Amino acid sequence: GGHQFGVYGDCCSGIPGARHESTFASVNAVVSQLASQPELVCFLGDEIRGLVADGSVLRDQWRHWFQREMAWVDRDQIPLYHATGNHTAYDAASEDVFREVLSHLPRNGPPGQEGLSYYVRRGNLLLVFVNTMWSGLGDGRVETWWLNSTLARMRMPPTSWCLGIIPRTRSTASPGTTSVTSMPKPWGVLAGLGAAPGAGVRL
Repeated sequence: GGHQFGVYGDCCSGIPGARHESTFASVNAVVSQLASQPELVCFLGDEIRGLVADGSVLRDQWRHWFQREMAWVDRDQIPLYHATGNHTAYDAASEDVFREVLSHLPRNGPPGQEGLSYYVRRGNLLLVFVNTMWSGLGDGRVETWWLNSTLARMRMPPTSWCLGIIPRTRSTASPGTTSVTSMPKPWGVLAGLGAAPGAGVRL
């Protein structure tokens, strides 16, 4: 059967009374009142304002985001899956906080990126979340070797989505990776498995 799930992100909130809080609240008001609730929600990064060196501040923002701004979600019934963003996973310390507060995310990504890149299989639905800014490689890269092996191993089910943020910065890809700002190689991986832009796979 089909799947019904929500995809949104980039609210940069998590701070009580800050300028993005009301905008995010208005979006959540619409989603929370849908007649048929989503079976899961994919949040494509930058949940919180972030971009600070103090891990306790990051944790406070995440706490406000989950306990107040996303309180409408019954996470036992509607799982939340997250992509990394440049406001939430911008150095090794923030990556550690990301893993800590999102400990429910699968740890099946490439070495060193467990909990940052990962995939979720739910029947005939495959969700692959790619981290494009790992501190071990630099901004703007995707481990295409891992993406390729994951998609091949999962045999590309009828509904397959590849989700992640494309950063504004450019970088030089190293072997086994590619710059997502140039895009051909990631799409080459997907196209080689029968996907096309707009045909059920999103990056």
